[in-house]
Amino acid sequence: MRWKGLLMVAMVVCGQLQTAMATQEETLPQVVGRVADYAGIISLSQIHLLEQISSQHEFISKQRVAVVTIESSGAISPRHYAEQLHRNWDNERRDSGVVLVLYKMQRSAAIAVGEALRGKLNEAQVTAIISGEVGAKMRSGAFDEAAMDGFKAILGQLAEEH
Repeated sequence: MRWKGLLMVAMVVCGQLQTAMATQEETLPQVVGRVADYAGIISLSQIHLLEQISSQHEFISKQRVAVVTIESSGAISPRHYAEQLHRNWDNERRDSGVVLVLYKMQRSAAIAVGEALRGKLNEAQVTAIISGEVGAKMRSGAFDEAAMDGFKAILGQLAEEH
């Protein structure tokens, strides 16, 4: 009888977690364009430069790299939030796209990579970009530099022959 009670508690907790995650997913911002500065942390000149470089890269390679800034990933991990954001992205761009997400309040970042690009930008490379090029600048509040450095590091990895 005791195990039935524990099973009921586990089912309720799992149901609450699924509801919380579904609510979080429903409130995800749309990835619109190549730079979506929802947290207002990137200067206008930097946004224009990122847009221009991304547009040129996409024209040549057919790979889209987007930069999204938000206040916080909330109750879920930054990585999981970035993956959810990537899954909700435009179907035409999702598999051959990369999303760099910068979190203002957490002073952290995450990168989600489309299936078609995982051979060029693997988990170890993503971790190196976040901990190297982006991490220190996010922690110091240098958001413009974090966005550009992460963006350039992603483009560098995508451009390398593997």
